[in-house]
Amino acid sequence: MTRWHEPSCAAPNVFVKAGIPRCRVCNASVDLQAILDEQKTADATWSVPEDEKVGQMNLHWPACVPYTRESDSQPSPKNEATPDSHSPPPHELSPIYEQQLRDDQFRLLCLTAPESQDEPIHVTLETHLDDDHPEYETLSYAWGGEDDDSSRVRPVYVGKYWDVLLQTKNCWSLLQYLRPRRGIRLVWLDAICINQEDTSERQMQIVKMGTIYKQSSRVVVYLGSEIVSARSSDRQYPKRRGLHEAATSTAELGSKLSRALELRYFDRVWVIQELVLAPSALIAIDDIEFTAGAKTAIQLDDNGWDWKSTKAPWMKFLCSVASLQGETLFDVIETTMGSQASDPRDKLFGLLGLVPSSISADLIPDYSISMLHTHIGIFSYVLLTLKQSVVFMAAGGWRSAATVPSWVPGWD
Repeated sequence: MTRWHEPSCAAPNVFVKAGIPRCRVCNASVDLQAILDEQKTADATWSVPEDEKVGQMNLHWPACVPYTRESDSQPSPKNEATPDSHSPPPHELSPIYEQQLRDDQFRLLCLTAPESQDEPIHVTLETHLDDDHPEYETLSYAWGGEDDDSSRVRPVYVGKYWDVLLQTKNCWSLLQYLRPRRGIRLVWLDAICINQEDTSERQMQIVKMGTIYKQSSRVVVYLGSEIVSARSSDRQYPKRRGLHEAATSTAELGSKLSRALELRYFDRVWVIQELVLAPSALIAIDDIEFTAGAKTAIQLDDNGWDWKSTKAPWMKFLCSVASLQGETLFDVIETTMGSQASDPRDKLFGLLGLVPSSISADLIPDYSISMLHTHIGIFSYVLLTLKQSVVFMAAGGWRSAATVPSWVPGWD
C-alpha cells in the first residue's frame, strides 16, 4: 500500500525525522522496505500481446478502416463495438489518484523549495482543464536513465498524506534537480501526472501529450546525474548559453553537444515530440544550461552543424513543429524509425503528436492490440484512408518472418 497512516487518520500532520516521514496524529511512520518488497513482487502493468496468426486476428484498429471478413465480406463486428469494448475491467483507484481524469483534464505536479537538499522529495498534484490552466513546464528524460535501470526503488511522497510512489533512480534524480531554491515550480511529468496503473487514463493522456507540450512554457531536458554537474560552491546559479553557440563559440561547447547527442536518451521515440513540440527548451550539460528555441536548429545548420551525422537527425525540427507540417505520416515514421521504445508499439503511438490532429484523432492508441495488429492498422490507414501507396516502400518483403505477410511494414 502507498498510504502508511492508520486507517482512522483523517487529518495527518507529517514531519520528517532522520529522513523518514512520520505522523504526529496517528504515530505511524513509513516502512519503506516493506513497500519496496511489495513492489518487487508486483506484476508489470503493461505487456504486449502476442502476435495473432494470420486469419485469426479479428482486425478492428483503427476504427475508421473498413475491415471486412473474407467469409461474408461484411465489416468486422469490432467496428461496431461499444466504445468501452477494449477498456480494462474497473480498478480500484489508489489513494494518490482519487479520481480518474476526464478527457478534458490533465494533472500538474507542484514542487516546493526544500529547507535542505537532503529532505525527501515531496510533491502535490493539481487537476486542471485543458483550456484553463496555469503556466507550467514539461519534462523530457529517459525513464531508466543511461543504464536503462527501470526498477522503481526511490520514494516520491505525494499529497498531504505523503503517500509513497516509487520511481526509478533517474526520475527521482530529475525531481531532485528540479526542486526550486524558493517558491514553487509547476511541471508536467508523465510518470506521476498520469496514473500509470489506469490503462484507459494512460491511453487518453497519450493522445493529448502533443497538446500538453505545445501549451507548456518550455521543456526541461534532463540527461542524467552523470551529465548534469552539481552546482559549484562559488555560484548560486548555473551558467547559461544559447545552444547555437555550440557551433559558433569554442570547441569545448561543440564537444559538449556532440557528446550529449551520443546518449541513449536521444534514442527514445518519446523525446522527439517532446523536443519538437515545446516552444523552447532548456538542456543542462555539465555546468551549463543551454537554451533553444524555434530558430536554434536553423542557426546551427547555418554554421555547419550536420544533424544527419548524429543519431538524432530529427533534431533539425527542434522547437519548430511548424517545419514538420509538410511531412506526411509516412515521412514522420521513416524519419524516426531509428528510435527505440520499451513498448515497441510506442514507436508508432509516440509519433501521433507530430502529425495533424485530423490524423491523430483517427489513430487513438489501443494497448490491447498486438504489434502485428498495430503495423497492419497503420499500413491500412495510410493506404486506404490517406490514399498513399508510398507505404508499400516500407514492406518487409523477403525480410519478413514466415508468419507475417510480406506487405506488412518492417518498422521493427
